[in-house]
Amino acid sequence: MAAAAQVRGLEVLSPTAADPDFDVAWRDGHNRLTVSEVKSLTSDNETRQLRAGLGQVLDYQDQLQGRAAEVRALLWVEREPTEARWVSLCERHGVILAWPGREADIFT
Repeated sequence: MAAAAQVRGLEVLSPTAADPDFDVAWRDGHNRLTVSEVKSLTSDNETRQLRAGLGQVLDYQDQLQGRAAEVRALLWVEREPTEARWVSLCERHGVILAWPGREADIFT
């Protein structure tokens, strides 16, 4: 994701000591910050990973409010979740849920 953001001319950020421990973030030219959590998924851990990732990225978004005009939360997973309900759950809470092949969803 970091490389894809850089190619698009976005300022890629890593957490500093004053930041929450997010995986990767970037700032665009419109004073918008996108903060992400990346999770691997297996059939045994999918629900646990999605729950944890959703909570983490919402916490990051909350902690980073005020650092940009808008702070977007992104949960990036290695594959499409088995249960489609995760997409709508994330949408209802303002979180972008994406996986490989859905890069357009995160860079718009």
